[in-house]
Amino acid sequence: MTFSSSYSPPLVCEVCGSILLLPNGAGDRTCPNCFRDALDPVTQGEQVVQGTPEGIVPFAIGPDEALRRLDTFTQAIPFRPKEIEEGALRQRLRQTYLPVWLVDADLETIWKAEVGYHYQVVSHKEDYVSGAWRTREVKETRTRWEPRVGRMQTRIDNVPAPALDGFMQLMRQLDGFDLKRMQPFAPEHLNGAAIRLAARTTQDAWVDAEPRVQEAASGEVQRAATADEIRDFAWAQPQFQHNWTQVLVPVYTTYYLDDDDEKQVLFVNGVTGTVNGDRRASMRRAQPRALIFGGIGLAAGAISIVLALVLLLVFPPAALVGLAGLAVAVGFGVAAISPVVRVMQFNNRTQNAQVWKTTLTKTSQ
Repeated sequence: MTFSSSYSPPLVCEVCGSILLLPNGAGDRTCPNCFRDALDPVTQGEQVVQGTPEGIVPFAIGPDEALRRLDTFTQAIPFRPKEIEEGALRQRLRQTYLPVWLVDADLETIWKAEVGYHYQVVSHKEDYVSGAWRTREVKETRTRWEPRVGRMQTRIDNVPAPALDGFMQLMRQLDGFDLKRMQPFAPEHLNGAAIRLAARTTQDAWVDAEPRVQEAASGEVQRAATADEIRDFAWAQPQFQHNWTQVLVPVYTTYYLDDDDEKQVLFVNGVTGTVNGDRRASMRRAQPRALIFGGIGLAAGAISIVLALVLLLVFPPAALVGLAGLAVAVGFGVAAISPVVRVMQFNNRTQNAQVWKTTLTKTSQ
């Protein structure tokens, strides 16, 4: 499989299973998908899905804009990890093209469904307002359902299907890749980006594409019937003729190390700039502030107690000054706990809603 003479033969990451092409002479051979291992030449036992892209969606935002979006994304992290503050995301930023299948399907089938037409029912309701009954008109929209059957011959174009495991989830989380921007593939569009090779054949990808083709066919029936709604669409023994196209779509990837030295990979849509990945707050950065406030609170508490005892012996009414000092000490104690609690709550919340941390991996993982 040759994309360009300036690219390497297929290389594989033994950790996440990604198979990629890198520009010849690339100094950094770390996997740009998981950043956990160096890429090695593909061996004879490893399957490479054949296929050369016919289309490409070029990068629409540059590295500086991607970094700006990453900074905005990570600003929501309380006590950001030290690596983010030190510019690690910029140093590790990589450009990668990911493959996606598009299928055009010539379809012939018998179908049945119920199509719905909206209509309005007018009724009247009486309300007791300000000592008098008042009548008001109420309009309610209802749906009249009609059964329909028929035979259709149609063509459904450009239905996306995953060429990688987890790809459709990535598309949703990065707000899609605007495939209308697709251009005919040309090596000059690559501009030194890494290229991820397909991991799923067209036969495998059809399992995900067929429901989308059926949804599109249902929409055609609804439009042909000039219906407002459609439900229970089903077809019988559909016959297909497929035409498959492989398209490359752009992402930026980078990572930072969390407190456990785990690599947290972030992804940036190379068209829209949407960012996704796992955000982790740093307990290491929160603890020094907690210790400072805690130390101040303890010192203030100790001084306040001593002062209150002395004043109680000398001039008892003035002992209230010591009690006020204790209140200040309690305030610093609460402030000491706050950073730790914020980090724990944030990390628990993001862990429960964790999204596409290091996906597009082997099916077996």
